[in-house]
Amino acid sequence: MGIWKITQLLRAQRLKAPKGRTWHDNTILRMLQNQVYLGKVVFGKTTGSGHKDRGREPDVRQNPEERWIIYDDAHEALITVEEFNDIQIKLMQNSRFPVHTKKSKQALSGLLFCKKCGRAMTCNRRKVKDGEKLYVKKCQSMSDTGVVCGNPGIQAQDVLDAIDKKVKAYRKQLDHNKNKKRDKALQLMQKQITAHKQSLKNLEDGFGRIRNMYRLGVISDEEFMKDIKKNKEELESTQNNLRSLEKQYQYTSAEGRKDLRDRFADFDENFSIESSNPEDVNNLLKTIIEKIFYIREGDDFVLDIKFMWDL
Repeated sequence: MGIWKITQLLRAQRLKAPKGRTWHDNTILRMLQNQVYLGKVVFGKTTGSGHKDRGREPDVRQNPEERWIIYDDAHEALITVEEFNDIQIKLMQNSRFPVHTKKSKQALSGLLFCKKCGRAMTCNRRKVKDGEKLYVKKCQSMSDTGVVCGNPGIQAQDVLDAIDKKVKAYRKQLDHNKNKKRDKALQLMQKQITAHKQSLKNLEDGFGRIRNMYRLGVISDEEFMKDIKKNKEELESTQNNLRSLEKQYQYTSAEGRKDLRDRFADFDENFSIESSNPEDVNNLLKTIIEKIFYIREGDDFVLDIKFMWDL
Protein backbone atom coordinates (compact mmCIF):
# COMPACT_ATOMS: atom_id res chain seq x y z
CA MET A 1 0.00 0.00 0.00
CA GLY A 2 1.39 3.40 -0.99
CA ILE A 3 1.63 6.60 1.03
CA TRP A 4 -1.19 8.28 -0.92
CA LYS A 5 -3.54 5.36 -0.18
CA ILE A 6 -2.62 5.42 3.52
CA THR A 7 -3.44 9.15 3.62
CA GLN A 8 -6.81 8.50 2.00
CA LEU A 9 -7.70 5.72 4.49
CA LEU A 10 -6.74 7.83 7.52
CA ARG A 11 -8.87 10.72 6.30
CA ALA A 12 -11.81 8.43 5.48
CA GLN A 13 -11.69 7.10 9.06
CA ARG A 14 -11.75 10.72 10.36
CA LEU A 15 -8.49 10.13 12.24
CA LYS A 16 -6.45 13.23 12.99
CA ALA A 17 -2.73 13.73 12.44
CA PRO A 18 -0.49 15.03 15.26
CA LYS A 19 -1.72 18.33 16.79
CA GLY A 20 -5.21 17.62 15.44
CA ARG A 21 -4.27 18.37 11.85
CA THR A 22 -5.31 16.70 8.61
CA TRP A 23 -3.21 13.86 7.23
CA HIS A 24 -1.03 14.60 4.18
CA ASP A 25 1.39 12.50 2.14
CA ASN A 26 4.37 14.40 3.55
CA THR A 27 3.19 13.75 7.11
CA ILE A 28 3.27 9.99 6.47
CA LEU A 29 6.61 10.22 4.67
CA ARG A 30 8.26 12.14 7.53
CA MET A 31 6.99 9.56 10.02
CA LEU A 32 8.39 6.68 7.95
CA GLN A 33 11.78 8.43 7.75
CA ASN A 34 11.89 9.52 11.40
CA GLN A 35 14.66 7.87 13.41
CA VAL A 36 12.83 8.59 16.67
CA TYR A 37 11.01 5.25 16.20
CA LEU A 38 14.42 3.55 16.48
CA GLY A 39 14.72 4.88 20.03
CA LYS A 40 16.89 7.82 18.95
CA VAL A 41 16.60 11.56 19.55
CA VAL A 42 17.87 13.81 16.76
CA PHE A 43 18.86 17.49 17.11
CA GLY A 44 20.21 20.02 14.63
CA LYS A 45 18.25 18.96 11.54
CA THR A 46 17.60 22.58 10.64
CA THR A 47 19.12 26.03 11.11
CA GLY A 48 17.19 29.27 11.49
CA SER A 49 13.70 30.10 12.67
CA GLY A 50 10.30 29.17 11.27
CA HIS A 51 8.64 32.14 12.97
CA LYS A 52 7.98 35.54 11.48
CA ASP A 53 9.86 38.19 13.45
CA ARG A 54 9.16 41.88 12.95
CA GLY A 55 7.98 41.49 9.41
CA ARG A 56 10.77 39.17 8.30
CA GLU A 57 9.92 35.95 6.51
CA PRO A 58 10.78 32.61 8.18
CA ASP A 59 14.32 31.44 7.37
CA VAL A 60 14.72 27.69 7.87
CA ARG A 61 17.52 25.73 6.20
CA GLN A 62 18.00 21.95 6.18
CA ASN A 63 21.37 20.86 7.59
CA PRO A 64 23.32 17.98 6.02
CA GLU A 65 22.96 14.71 7.94
CA GLU A 66 26.58 14.75 9.08
CA ARG A 67 25.79 17.84 11.17
CA TRP A 68 22.90 16.21 13.03
CA ILE A 69 23.36 15.40 16.72
CA ILE A 70 21.97 11.89 17.36
CA TYR A 71 21.50 10.21 20.74
CA ASP A 72 20.99 6.44 20.59
CA ASP A 73 18.82 4.49 23.05
CA ALA A 74 17.17 7.67 24.34
CA HIS A 75 13.88 5.77 24.77
CA GLU A 76 12.31 2.44 23.88
CA ALA A 77 12.40 1.66 20.13
CA LEU A 78 9.15 0.84 18.31
CA ILE A 79 10.82 -0.86 15.31
CA THR A 80 14.13 -2.57 14.62
CA VAL A 81 16.98 -1.18 12.53
CA GLU A 82 16.30 -3.89 9.93
CA GLU A 83 12.63 -2.89 9.66
CA PHE A 84 13.56 0.78 9.38
CA ASN A 85 16.10 0.08 6.61
CA ASP A 86 13.58 -2.06 4.70
CA ILE A 87 11.11 0.84 4.80
CA GLN A 88 13.73 3.28 3.40
CA ILE A 89 14.54 0.87 0.54
CA LYS A 90 10.84 0.50 -0.35
CA LEU A 91 10.38 4.26 -0.28
CA MET A 92 13.23 4.70 -2.75
CA GLN A 93 11.90 1.93 -4.99
CA ASN A 94 8.41 3.47 -5.03
CA SER A 95 9.58 7.00 -5.77
CA ARG A 96 8.18 8.16 -9.09
CA PHE A 97 9.10 11.35 -10.88
CA PRO A 98 7.17 12.35 -14.05
CA VAL A 99 9.50 12.61 -17.04
CA HIS A 100 10.84 16.18 -17.50
CA THR A 101 8.08 17.86 -15.49
CA LYS A 102 10.45 18.58 -12.62
CA LYS A 103 13.03 20.13 -14.91
CA SER A 104 11.15 22.95 -16.61
CA LYS A 105 7.94 24.93 -16.83
CA GLN A 106 5.16 23.37 -18.93
CA ALA A 107 2.73 25.19 -21.24
CA LEU A 108 -0.11 25.09 -18.69
CA SER A 109 1.94 25.56 -15.49
CA GLY A 110 0.18 27.79 -12.96
CA LEU A 111 -2.84 28.29 -15.23
CA LEU A 112 -4.93 25.12 -15.17
CA PHE A 113 -7.34 24.47 -12.29
CA CYS A 114 -9.93 21.79 -11.65
CA LYS A 115 -13.43 23.19 -12.10
CA LYS A 116 -14.78 20.42 -9.87
CA CYS A 117 -12.73 21.11 -6.72
CA GLY A 118 -10.80 24.30 -7.51
CA ARG A 119 -7.33 22.81 -6.99
CA ALA A 120 -4.42 23.33 -9.37
CA MET A 121 -3.94 20.59 -11.99
CA THR A 122 -0.57 19.35 -13.18
CA CYS A 123 0.84 17.70 -16.30
CA ASN A 124 3.34 14.97 -17.00
CA ARG A 125 4.93 13.40 -20.05
CA ARG A 126 4.16 9.86 -21.10
CA LYS A 127 6.07 7.69 -23.49
CA VAL A 128 4.12 6.79 -26.64
CA LYS A 129 5.05 4.97 -29.83
CA ASP A 130 6.35 8.07 -31.59
CA GLY A 131 8.11 9.63 -28.59
CA GLU A 132 6.50 11.52 -25.69
CA LYS A 133 3.26 13.41 -25.18
CA LEU A 134 2.17 15.82 -22.46
CA TYR A 135 -0.95 14.89 -20.52
CA VAL A 136 -3.07 16.73 -17.97
CA LYS A 137 -3.08 14.43 -14.95
CA LYS A 138 -6.25 13.19 -13.30
CA CYS A 139 -7.11 15.44 -10.35
CA GLN A 140 -6.03 13.58 -7.21
CA SER A 141 -6.93 16.27 -4.67
CA MET A 142 -8.43 14.76 -1.55
CA SER A 143 -11.01 16.14 0.88
CA ASP A 144 -10.53 16.01 4.64
CA THR A 145 -12.71 12.88 4.67
CA GLY A 146 -10.61 11.03 2.08
CA VAL A 147 -12.88 11.60 -0.93
CA VAL A 148 -10.80 11.95 -4.11
CA CYS A 149 -11.89 14.52 -6.72
CA GLY A 150 -11.13 12.27 -9.70
CA ASN A 151 -11.68 14.84 -12.48
CA PRO A 152 -10.24 12.85 -15.45
CA GLY A 153 -7.18 14.06 -17.31
CA ILE A 154 -6.67 14.51 -21.04
CA GLN A 155 -3.97 15.07 -23.62
CA ALA A 156 -2.61 18.59 -23.08
CA GLN A 157 -2.64 19.32 -26.81
CA ASP A 158 -6.47 19.08 -26.81
CA VAL A 159 -6.59 21.71 -24.06
CA LEU A 160 -4.18 24.01 -25.93
CA ASP A 161 -6.25 23.69 -29.12
CA ALA A 162 -9.39 24.65 -27.20
CA ILE A 163 -7.61 27.60 -25.56
CA ASP A 164 -6.48 28.87 -28.96
CA LYS A 165 -10.08 28.84 -30.27
CA LYS A 166 -11.44 30.56 -27.15
CA VAL A 167 -8.78 33.28 -27.28
CA LYS A 168 -9.65 34.06 -30.93
CA ALA A 169 -13.38 34.18 -30.13
CA TYR A 170 -12.71 36.39 -27.12
CA ARG A 171 -10.55 38.76 -29.18
CA LYS A 172 -13.30 39.07 -31.79
CA GLN A 173 -15.94 39.83 -29.13
CA LEU A 174 -13.59 42.29 -27.44
CA ASP A 175 -13.15 44.25 -30.68
CA HIS A 176 -16.93 44.24 -31.20
CA ASN A 177 -17.55 45.69 -27.73
CA LYS A 178 -14.74 48.22 -27.69
CA ASN A 179 -16.86 51.33 -28.32
CA LYS A 180 -20.04 50.37 -26.48
CA LYS A 181 -20.97 52.75 -23.65
CA ARG A 182 -17.36 52.98 -22.54
CA ASP A 183 -17.64 56.48 -21.06
CA LYS A 184 -20.67 55.57 -18.94
CA ALA A 185 -18.93 52.40 -17.79
CA LEU A 186 -15.86 54.38 -16.72
CA GLN A 187 -17.99 56.88 -14.78
CA LEU A 188 -19.84 54.08 -12.99
CA MET A 189 -16.58 52.28 -12.12
CA GLN A 190 -15.07 55.53 -10.79
CA LYS A 191 -18.06 56.00 -8.47
CA GLN A 192 -17.77 52.40 -7.29
CA ILE A 193 -14.02 52.79 -6.66
CA THR A 194 -14.64 55.94 -4.60
CA ALA A 195 -17.36 54.19 -2.59
CA HIS A 196 -15.10 51.16 -1.92
CA LYS A 197 -12.26 53.41 -0.74
CA GLN A 198 -14.61 55.10 1.72
CA SER A 199 -15.83 51.69 2.91
CA LEU A 200 -12.22 50.62 3.48
CA LYS A 201 -11.58 53.71 5.62
CA ASN A 202 -14.72 53.02 7.67
CA LEU A 203 -13.71 49.39 8.19
CA GLU A 204 -10.16 50.33 9.21
CA ASP A 205 -11.60 52.84 11.72
CA GLY A 206 -13.94 50.08 12.88
CA PHE A 207 -11.07 48.15 14.48
CA GLY A 208 -10.41 51.12 16.77
CA ARG A 209 -14.07 51.43 17.72
CA ILE A 210 -14.31 47.72 18.56
CA ARG A 211 -11.18 47.89 20.74
CA ASN A 212 -12.50 50.97 22.58
CA MET A 213 -15.81 49.20 23.28
CA TYR A 214 -13.90 46.21 24.63
CA ARG A 215 -11.69 48.37 26.89
CA LEU A 216 -14.80 50.09 28.27
CA GLY A 217 -16.42 46.74 29.02
CA VAL A 218 -19.30 47.30 26.58
CA ILE A 219 -18.64 43.98 24.83
CA SER A 220 -17.42 40.63 26.17
CA ASP A 221 -14.30 38.69 25.12
CA GLU A 222 -16.42 36.50 22.84
CA GLU A 223 -18.17 39.48 21.26
CA PHE A 224 -14.83 41.23 20.78
CA MET A 225 -13.31 38.28 18.88
CA LYS A 226 -16.48 37.84 16.82
CA ASP A 227 -16.64 41.54 15.85
CA ILE A 228 -12.93 41.68 15.00
CA LYS A 229 -13.23 38.58 12.79
CA LYS A 230 -16.31 39.94 11.00
CA ASN A 231 -14.67 43.32 10.42
CA LYS A 232 -11.51 41.65 9.08
CA GLU A 233 -13.51 39.49 6.64
CA GLU A 234 -15.44 42.52 5.37
CA LEU A 235 -12.17 44.46 5.01
CA GLU A 236 -10.53 41.68 2.95
CA SER A 237 -13.63 41.32 0.76
CA THR A 238 -13.75 45.06 0.11
CA GLN A 239 -10.02 45.14 -0.70
CA ASN A 240 -10.45 42.32 -3.24
CA ASN A 241 -13.44 44.06 -4.85
CA LEU A 242 -11.51 47.34 -5.03
CA ARG A 243 -8.51 45.67 -6.73
CA SER A 244 -10.86 44.06 -9.26
CA LEU A 245 -12.57 47.38 -10.00
CA GLU A 246 -9.28 49.25 -10.38
CA LYS A 247 -7.96 46.60 -12.75
CA GLN A 248 -11.16 46.72 -14.79
CA TYR A 249 -11.01 50.53 -14.91
CA GLN A 250 -7.42 50.38 -16.11
CA TYR A 251 -8.23 48.08 -19.02
CA THR A 252 -11.38 50.01 -19.96
CA SER A 253 -9.55 53.34 -20.10
CA ALA A 254 -7.77 54.54 -23.25
CA GLU A 255 -4.37 53.72 -21.77
CA GLY A 256 -5.57 50.28 -20.78
CA ARG A 257 -7.03 49.63 -24.23
CA LYS A 258 -3.66 50.40 -25.82
CA ASP A 259 -1.95 47.99 -23.45
CA LEU A 260 -4.63 45.44 -24.30
CA ARG A 261 -4.06 45.83 -28.05
CA ASP A 262 -0.30 45.55 -27.57
CA ARG A 263 -0.69 42.34 -25.56
CA PHE A 264 -2.92 40.73 -28.16
CA ALA A 265 -0.65 41.86 -31.00
CA ASP A 266 2.30 40.24 -29.23
CA PHE A 267 0.22 37.13 -28.54
CA ASP A 268 -0.94 36.82 -32.18
CA GLU A 269 2.59 37.27 -33.46
CA ASN A 270 4.32 34.81 -31.16
CA PHE A 271 1.82 32.24 -29.92
CA SER A 272 1.99 28.81 -31.50
CA ILE A 273 0.55 25.65 -30.00
CA GLU A 274 3.21 23.72 -31.95
CA SER A 275 6.01 25.69 -30.25
CA SER A 276 8.96 23.57 -29.18
CA ASN A 277 9.45 25.76 -26.10
CA PRO A 278 6.61 25.19 -23.61
CA GLU A 279 7.91 27.95 -21.32
CA ASP A 280 7.41 30.52 -24.10
CA VAL A 281 3.83 29.29 -24.58
CA ASN A 282 3.20 29.53 -20.84
CA ASN A 283 4.58 33.07 -20.59
CA LEU A 284 2.45 34.26 -23.52
CA LEU A 285 -0.72 32.71 -22.12
CA LYS A 286 -0.10 34.47 -18.80
CA THR A 287 -0.05 37.88 -20.52
CA ILE A 288 -3.79 37.61 -21.22
CA ILE A 289 -5.13 34.79 -19.00
CA GLU A 290 -5.40 34.57 -15.20
CA LYS A 291 -6.84 31.07 -14.78
CA ILE A 292 -8.27 28.20 -16.81
CA PHE A 293 -10.86 25.96 -15.15
CA TYR A 294 -11.13 22.47 -16.64
CA ILE A 295 -13.67 19.67 -16.21
CA ARG A 296 -14.16 16.49 -18.18
CA GLU A 297 -17.26 14.31 -18.42
CA GLY A 298 -16.88 11.23 -20.60
CA ASP A 299 -15.23 12.15 -23.90
CA ASP A 300 -16.17 15.84 -23.62
CA PHE A 301 -14.40 18.54 -21.64
CA VAL A 302 -15.21 22.17 -20.85
CA LEU A 303 -12.84 25.10 -20.32
CA ASP A 304 -13.86 28.20 -18.41
CA ILE A 305 -11.18 30.82 -19.04
CA LYS A 306 -10.77 33.84 -16.78
CA PHE A 307 -9.06 36.52 -18.85
CA MET A 308 -7.15 39.47 -17.38
CA TRP A 309 -10.15 41.71 -18.07
CA ASP A 310 -13.89 41.32 -18.64
CA LEU A 311 -15.70 41.96 -21.89
